[in-house]
Amino acid sequence: SPNGTAVPPTSHRRSQRATATSTPGCYQLRPSRPTSTALPAATATSTPDPQASHPRLFFTASEIAAVRAKLAHPQSQAMWESIRTLTDQHMNKPIPASSPSTYDPNQNLYTDYRAYGDLLVSFAFACVMTDLPADCNLAKQYLLTYATWTNWEKDDVRDLGLAHMLMGNATAYDWLYPKLTPAERTTIRTAIGFHAERMYEASISPMNTTWNNWWPSSYMQNHFSINHSGLGIAALVLHGEDSRAQKWLDRVTDRITRSTSIHNQIVDGSWHEGTPYKDYLLGMLLPFTHNLERLHNINLTPDPYIERLIAFRAYNHLPNRSLTILTNGSFGWDWMAGGEQLFVGRYIAARTQNGMGEWLVREWEHDMGRFSNVWKTSWYVFEYLTYDPDLEPVAPTAAMLGQAWHLQDLDAVIWRTGWSNDDLIFSLKSGPFGGRAAFNNFINRQFPCNTSCQLNIAHDHADANNFNIAWGGTWLATENEGEWRVGTSSYHNTILIDGQDQRSPHAFQYYRTPSAMVGSDGFIEALADSPSFNYVVGNATRTYAVSGLQEFTRHVVFVRPGYFVMLDNLESTTSRSYTWISHFSQTASATRSGSWIRATNPDNRQLGVQVLAPASFNHTFGKHSGSLGKQYVRITPSSASQNARIITLLTPATSTTWDSRPQGTLQADSGQGAVVRVTHANSAYDDVIYGYNVSSATTIGNYTLDGRVAVVSRDAGGNLAKLFVAHSTFLRQGSTDLVSGLLSGAEFEAAYSNGGTQVAVAGAFGGTVQLYAPAATSLTVNGTAQTFTRNGDSISFTP
Repeated sequence: SPNGTAVPPTSHRRSQRATATSTPGCYQLRPSRPTSTALPAATATSTPDPQASHPRLFFTASEIAAVRAKLAHPQSQAMWESIRTLTDQHMNKPIPASSPSTYDPNQNLYTDYRAYGDLLVSFAFACVMTDLPADCNLAKQYLLTYATWTNWEKDDVRDLGLAHMLMGNATAYDWLYPKLTPAERTTIRTAIGFHAERMYEASISPMNTTWNNWWPSSYMQNHFSINHSGLGIAALVLHGEDSRAQKWLDRVTDRITRSTSIHNQIVDGSWHEGTPYKDYLLGMLLPFTHNLERLHNINLTPDPYIERLIAFRAYNHLPNRSLTILTNGSFGWDWMAGGEQLFVGRYIAARTQNGMGEWLVREWEHDMGRFSNVWKTSWYVFEYLTYDPDLEPVAPTAAMLGQAWHLQDLDAVIWRTGWSNDDLIFSLKSGPFGGRAAFNNFINRQFPCNTSCQLNIAHDHADANNFNIAWGGTWLATENEGEWRVGTSSYHNTILIDGQDQRSPHAFQYYRTPSAMVGSDGFIEALADSPSFNYVVGNATRTYAVSGLQEFTRHVVFVRPGYFVMLDNLESTTSRSYTWISHFSQTASATRSGSWIRATNPDNRQLGVQVLAPASFNHTFGKHSGSLGKQYVRITPSSASQNARIITLLTPATSTTWDSRPQGTLQADSGQGAVVRVTHANSAYDDVIYGYNVSSATTIGNYTLDGRVAVVSRDAGGNLAKLFVAHSTFLRQGSTDLVSGLLSGAEFEAAYSNGGTQVAVAGAFGGTVQLYAPAATSLTVNGTAQTFTRNGDSISFTP
């Protein structure tokens, strides 16, 4: 903008992201899952001198034989086949003689300069691998032609296109150096230096509307790392050949040090802009940091962060091409189809020697296939060069990772029953724009935001308290994800208030004023996890610019392994209309019968949504526009009110299990808490007790507690089967104390078996516990045998 305010670009991703079905001349390989075959590792060499002769990026001349030998490994072959195919496809295609400004569909030429830069990486690598004149001449033709272009991004913009051109040209110059004449080297080196200086100027200068250089202080935005990484690769390649290279490198290392410092504060491996943007950022960053460490012994790779990323991706993983349960931020499935994430996953797996990372990449490769096109193939080059062929894949299990995870930076939870196609996965995301670390860093003006800094959240969405449910690789409840649905909560599974969305990320003056963002965050308010139950409270109250709104908390209980009970507590000083939203897959069909909404997928996996409160509600079915538009249902109480509870039972089913699905009834809602009874087909039932406004001993229906949640499960004969209490020191039913002596902030579970004679307790304890167990003859606490004393129908024990 004219006053120098940072302006988010009109396109942060590739507008022509190619897929196997949408791109002319695209080749796709869908390999089977191969078994790992050992191959001797390449012989290690000493760290090369950064001013030694070329090549120097990723390998030296003496290491080329080992690079080629790696092709013998079966995991390498699909990568190479894509590179080979892309190179062959371009043998007879014309190269624009000057900087292109229009797209020519007849020649399949691009105005997105990222494509031109990426092509060079593939062509130069093909030359290295084969040494064939046709391959090497193709790469040289492109390299020498680009050197004559006036601009390396359209209209002198200094952004992503320039970054890719710098990386591609510098990499190709380095790898092709032995095949270039002295005059050709001078021509290419001069061009790289000219355009690198332009990127450097954009990095150190105030906002220039022609350059669109809004990004130099947006430390947590993908353009920041991508653009500096492109400049960094150029600096590494021209070090010792261009007197400005050290200046460029100093600037880049200073900038990347800043972003790395925040990356390493992200304790869960998440990324506020969404998973594809994280892969894109790291796809450009890691080639630079890898070679910076290799050539200059400076490690700016965000190692603590990327080590956590494997667990993040494993916990998010869905089988059969769905890939991830969390679709926060500007998420697009077509961006996930091969490319950056395969390189990033393989690089991190090799660097951290994490077999689970190798397993993930093989799953992605099998589910998505590989592609030969201008958008994806260059990443396979970096993947080939950095993956470990000897690393064995290790599949994740509940024993390794547990069955519940709190993502502390994204402020989200993921609950799983396992990692197979028959398992159930749930997520709820409540956290602040930018993620917790960046948000706190920004509003508290901590390094690197103690000086000039923008918390650029242009790709975050107004999605606090959004939930997703998947059954293996089938979506039961999913948001309508997408890049430009930033400020529209109606695309997400949350609440509209009088039809209003949550605050848009764009409402914060382009993220330059920390005080404007204070008190705008959603957050996880409470958590509890036990072997058979999970509980979460997401608080999105502060995410709405709605006068008089006092509370929107979403309480969810997962009764494993089969269903969820969700209670939304909404309070306002004035009467409001509240709308509950859930999306289904784009191919689902949805119907209503009484209090039930039934969404059915083509594979017969279904989600039943029973509305337990309010008793009277209106519903609307619809579908968002576009090929990926999702079906949705919107549920609104029939009359507006100041305070409301929207209580739903969400249960998976099929056509054969639909008639025997659990049925819910609202037993009580006191204004402080509610009791929901879920009855099973065999007459067993679970009473789910919520204390959504409880601060001291409070009676709700037939139960009394002094905290947040409990579940009482009884078999068909009415005998206790399981007991779950969290954030409460006791639970009483009628005049019977079911349990007391609990820690107020902890969780407790008791499971009764063999007619109640055996009791297994799990949880955290601070003293003596009294538990209703009239038939108990044995007790274990967290898997260890425990002695107890009896007092009538109750037992007492001190863990």
